[in-house]
Amino acid sequence: MMTADDTGIGLLVFDRPEHTKQVLNGLKRNEVDKLYVFADGPEPGQELESIEATRDVVQDVDFCDIELIIKDDNYGVQRMWVDAYDCIFENHKKAIILEDDCVPASDFVGYMQTCLDYYEDHKRVMNVQGYCPPIEIPAEYSYDVFFTWRSGSWGQGTWKKAWEKLRRDPSIRQKIKEDKDLRRAVKRAGWDLIPMLEKEIDDEINSIGVWWSLTLARCSGVSVNPVRSRIKNIG
Repeated sequence: MMTADDTGIGLLVFDRPEHTKQVLNGLKRNEVDKLYVFADGPEPGQELESIEATRDVVQDVDFCDIELIIKDDNYGVQRMWVDAYDCIFENHKKAIILEDDCVPASDFVGYMQTCLDYYEDHKRVMNVQGYCPPIEIPAEYSYDVFFTWRSGSWGQGTWKKAWEKLRRDPSIRQKIKEDKDLRRAVKRAGWDLIPMLEKEIDDEINSIGVWWSLTLARCSGVSVNPVRSRIKNIG
């Protein structure tokens, strides 16, 4: 098996059984030995058919041990991510998490595990991503990975010691205005983070990615990304 005992692998699911099947088929090719599956609960007034069908897909898995954590209430994306990481870190030092629309390549877990092991003692490396964003990489670039100031959630991994630095404090909005170094770090990670933070605080979006990217900016952290993407997003 390619999955180390100190690394837990999680999958977030909700109400898309066919998407979930594709992700699970991808994980089957990765020789996963145990999988934590976090199943969100229904939104108010939502029919249960697709939610129950998704959970049935998970319970039919026979290629690895499954620990299915079912939510009776609807947690939403952000709370599910936080709950998944917190749960995995009760038993592991490292975690890899997929959403139900991120189909992994056959070497996804191996790539993620290698990065989590190799960069474990590099304090500034706080995030590992399985997806390569659509950027132009110079032909002469000879490495397998590159670093960014921004995290990404399409096949994500991190360490317990890094995740413990997560802060979801709305007061950072004022701190960004007052602290030029912090403002520079945030803008370096992406100009869109500030308006996204505004929307997050005003409950217009529900994204753990905003808070995690701001945590990287606050800590001068970086994300490691593959030159060759190990994730196919099926939307």
